[in-house]
Amino acid sequence: NVGKSSLLNAITNKDRAIVTEIPGTTRDTIEEFINYEGLYLHLIDTAGIRHTSEVVESIGIELSKKSAREADIVIVVIDGSDKISDEDRDILNSVEDKNKIIFINKADKGTSADLEEIKKYSDHIVVGSIKKDQGIREIMSLIKKIFTIDVDASFTSIFNLRHKQALEAAKE
Repeated sequence: NVGKSSLLNAITNKDRAIVTEIPGTTRDTIEEFINYEGLYLHLIDTAGIRHTSEVVESIGIELSKKSAREADIVIVVIDGSDKISDEDRDILNSVEDKNKIIFINKADKGTSADLEEIKKYSDHIVVGSIKKDQGIREIMSLIKKIFTIDVDASFTSIFNLRHKQALEAAKE
């Protein structure tokens, strides 16, 4: 397990998602709403996207893919104590057109993941450890950075990603 549910729990400061060492624990989507520095966020924890023949888990994986397609930002969590896997690459490729943050978790166990390879998938990479409370603030800062754009020096901000994209397109 890479730590997706642990990340949701850490961000919300709640034991909202069940966390075990057993792959496939999360099968349905778990949704939470938080206010982070004035930014209202809808967070969704999903089943891990992996190959399985288990029927119920397969349904959860399809829900995960749907949630990723509909998300404004996807946080891809990778187990940094292992080398990047073909499943990791498949996930990263499936969200190549999305705003994404890649969180390399389990840095407390050492980092075996190839950071140079991971940098090919996103400019927004955080290396940390949920267990040691490392990287969570950086993830939240990146989320805010992706969602907000300063319009002028009067502290006016746009908090909807679609509004930000429309303003940037109009500026061009």
